[in-house]
Amino acid sequence: MRPRKLDGPVRDAGRITGMKMKELAGWIKSWGFCEAATGLAAINSALNARQVVERNCGPLLDEPRRRICSPACRMSCGARV
Repeated sequence: MRPRKLDGPVRDAGRITGMKMKELAGWIKSWGFCEAATGLAAINSALNARQVVERNCGPLLDEPRRRICSPACRMSCGARV
């Protein structure tokens, strides 16, 4: 078994700053691992924007941390991980 050959150069390498999000997110369809990973990172950054997180998770963010984590803490207390 041979190691996989590395992908070719990433298109627009060094010039992605300022690119439109839609164009960069489209890279996820690329067969090149580096380009596809860059596209996924663009999508992830859009989903994790502060406004999106506050809109979708606002009520949870307002609760004290102990109430959110307490069920998980009780389940894992003393457990081996």
